[in-house]
Amino acid sequence: RVRYHHPDVASVSIVIVADAPLLELQRCVDSVLEKTDHLAFELLIADTGLSDTALRSWLEGVAGMGSEQIRVVSANG
Repeated sequence: RVRYHHPDVASVSIVIVADAPLLELQRCVDSVLEKTDHLAFELLIADTGLSDTALRSWLEGVAGMGSEQIRVVSANG
């Protein structure tokens, strides 16, 4: 366990590249959300632009949630 010796909690960014089949990506995201004890984190899902229709729809749904903690970002710049 890391101890920073100051009162602020360190923020952590977790990046998942969306280059897997939809079910695998959903399982990965669910696992991060269920098992991460650290409260100050953001989950960034990197959209490669190479996804199939189902994955594209899911990514759009996640992006449309408007969550501060979970965001879809473009991996293409």
